[in-house]
Amino acid sequence: MEFYNIQKFRTAFIFFEKEAALGSTEAEFRLGHCYYYGRGVNLDYKQAFFWFSRASANNHKEAMLYMSYLYKYGNGVRKDPSKAEEWSKRASKVQSADPEQSVDAQVTDQKILELYTQQAEENGPDAKFEMGNYFLNGEIIQRNDRKAMEWYLKAAAEGHPQAQFKIGYLYHHGYGVDRDLGLAREWYLKAAEQGDPQAQFSVACLYENRCGVEKDYQKAMEWYLKAAEQGSALAQFGVARLYHHGYGVEKDYALAREWYKKAHAGRMVAATIALRSLPKEPYQ
Repeated sequence: MEFYNIQKFRTAFIFFEKEAALGSTEAEFRLGHCYYYGRGVNLDYKQAFFWFSRASANNHKEAMLYMSYLYKYGNGVRKDPSKAEEWSKRASKVQSADPEQSVDAQVTDQKILELYTQQAEENGPDAKFEMGNYFLNGEIIQRNDRKAMEWYLKAAAEGHPQAQFKIGYLYHHGYGVDRDLGLAREWYLKAAEQGDPQAQFSVACLYENRCGVEKDYQKAMEWYLKAAEQGSALAQFGVARLYHHGYGVEKDYALAREWYKKAHAGRMVAATIALRSLPKEPYQ
């Protein structure tokens, strides 16, 4: 189980589910293990108990030991020292499984890719968006920006705002495609109009920094505010900065302080520094 041992836990969990459905005792044990430690899935002792029970019914030694632990400590089942001892004794009489018979001892990157692709194709835009993230981040699947764009486009075609934002991001920075600020703005706007705060912030940045559009502080403020009201610390900082320096709005230190404080609460170090640079109250 190479992909399990190198901590590709979500992929492992999906694989074990498929194998368990086909009757693999080892996969049943591994599912229990995933639930017991919260690997690839939320920790759930009741589910761990269910899968360890299934594997124990087929004389899986390690599963029996976990049954003993669950009863001993009352995890997912009522605490019962006598049953804990019973399972421990049963396990001691069973030989450990032959490692060569363990489920899928070698799983290649190609197998991982096939599993994820199947999941994405069979599910909605969220799954397609996540597939794009896997390719862009390169944590589970080898990074491939062009493939990321392909999956984001599939999710965006189903109206997924975060995928639309990511497409804008790729065009903005030229990842996997030729850099195109016009297309970046187009995709950012699609996501921003659906309420995505990252996209709203990005549209504001384009207007403030004259990236593919004419500099327009008023439009920048409009979009910063939309994102800031959704809790984006970056956007809150942007609003504060415009009030601080009077860009596109009348200079207002009181409002600048108010928005810097919000950004500071969002742990923006730059906001903390900017607060110190404001004139002391009362303002004139």
